[in-house]
Parts: sequence; structure tokens; C-alpha cells
Amino acid sequence: MKYIIVLFLFSSTSLIFPDSVPYSDIKEISIESENYKIIHFHNWSNETLNERYNMITSEDQNILVNNNYAYINVINKYSMEIVLKIPSPALTHMYISEDERYIVGISNIMIDNPFQLIIIDIHKKEIIKKRHIASEEAKLNEIEFILFKNNFPKALQYLQSRERIYLIRSFYYIDFLSMNMPIILGNEAFRFLLNYITYNHLSNNISETVTNWVFWFNEINPNVYFYYRNNELYSINILDRQNSIIEILINEN
Repeated sequence: MKYIIVLFLFSSTSLIFPDSVPYSDIKEISIESENYKIIHFHNWSNETLNERYNMITSEDQNILVNNNYAYINVINKYSMEIVLKIPSPALTHMYISEDERYIVGISNIMIDNPFQLIIIDIHKKEIIKKRHIASEEAKLNEIEFILFKNNFPKALQYLQSRERIYLIRSFYYIDFLSMNMPIILGNEAFRFLLNYITYNHLSNNISETVTNWVFWFNEINPNVYFYYRNNELYSINILDRQNSIIEILINEN
């Protein structure tokens, strides 16, 4: 946990709130459509603490492999067959598209959770989108990005491999504030990015606690909307905490 605390001591633009105890719930949530029942389960109790710690402190930080403590089951309501079982982050809300092809899972759980958004294609039986959400990121112009690229090529390669860099209207937004990043990126690369810290480009209305939570969507009514182009999912819209629309493209870069 010490790295999380170090990270957010550097942070200055968003609201950070303390946590009294680490999140440790065992939770099951479910939704239904005409043909499917979808169940999500996660166990964030002490019995999975070592597995989660090993995952979150590794450079890979891949919660989607070798994970028996968080998953989604898609069940055919009529045959009762499990159509799909897939590892997942710890989720707090799920939604299914009207055509019953896509599942969106969103989460405000930050601790030991590399992703706060996943999208599953039931037909393809795979996750087509996963995304980490943070209140802040670095914003670099072209010259600043080239400087980062030339001075810290390994850090850049890692961030690209984790899909943490977004090019939007000539600016590069780099999502680098998560556990162990000073070690993974190197202290110099990490400090370089801290010089360019700003609000998340998705919304100014995202806040975090020190370890447990990231508050990024309207928890009473996220109003998730599936937007299609050429019969394929192009993006999803979610209401943030102030009811402004966050659009997340399936292919952001």
C-alpha cells in the first residue's frame, strides 16, 4: 500500500479522501435480459489478498488471467447452460445491450483493480475493451511527448502496452497514476510525467480516495448507452457524477 500513498501525495489537482479500512467485500451482482442471466462475483477478502497483491505488484498487472476471485458467468435462462465464464475486475454495475451481444461492467473499486471498465462481446466470447480510470493523468504536447519518448523509451513502451496513452486533438494524455508505477516506469520517468499532471480528459468530475475508490460515474443512474456504427459497437456513453456525458470509444487510439 505504501506506493499508493506515495502516488497520491504527489497529486494536487483532484480531491483525495482517506480510507478508514481497505475494501474487503465478497459480492455478487446479477442482471437479466430476455435470454441471459449474467452473474458477477468478486472476493476481495483476506483469503485472496496474497493473490491480488502478487497481481497488482507485477509489471503485467493482468487480473484477467489466473484469477479465481473475480469473474462473470453468462447463463442461458432456458437451457441453464453457462454460455461464457470469463475472469474480470471487481465490478459494481453491469449492463447488457438490447441486442444481447455486449455486456458492460463498470466499477468504482480502485484497490487491486487494474480496470474500472470492461466490455464483453458475448458472440465472440471475449473482452473487447478494458480500461483503467483515474482522476488525473499527464497532458503532453507533441514536443513534450517526443522528449518523454526519447528519454524514457522503456517507460513509453510499457504505457503503450497497457493502453494508457490517448492521442486527442494534438495532445497526448498518459494515465500513469496507479500502484507501483514509480518502480515500473522508473523514478525519473514518473517525476517527468508529474510535471504535466491534469484532470482526466474524460471528465473533470472524477475523484478518488487514497486506496479504495475512484468515483467517476453517477452511481444512482450511470445511464449507460451503447452507440453503434455499421452494426458494430463504436462507443459507450456514461453519465459522470455531475451528469455530464463521458464517451469512451471502443478504439480510442
